[in-house]
Amino acid sequence: MPNGKVGVIYKQEITIGAGLEDNPAFLTDKNASVNIYPSDIGLYVVTTNKRKDGLPIYNHIIITGVPLKSGEVKVSISGYTYGSMYTKTSRIDKTYSLEIK
Repeated sequence: MPNGKVGVIYKQEITIGAGLEDNPAFLTDKNASVNIYPSDIGLYVVTTNKRKDGLPIYNHIIITGVPLKSGEVKVSISGYTYGSMYTKTSRIDKTYSLEIK
């Protein structure tokens, strides 16, 4: 992920898969989590899509906010997809790093 600066708006999009809104193999708050460390850095997660039942989809997210202090930031994404007759069950564990200066 690109680095950021204290006091300057940060915005970075992350996509995991594509075109999954109508497929059972997408990540929601029921089967995925996105954590930002340290949590008090001023960055947060925005979901951009929702399933038909209204649950947010975590396959496309935006990390945004105004960093409050300098240091290393980790964004951890973990989750799993349910298998179906068309897809396999799969697991994701990905950590992104960036530096706030």
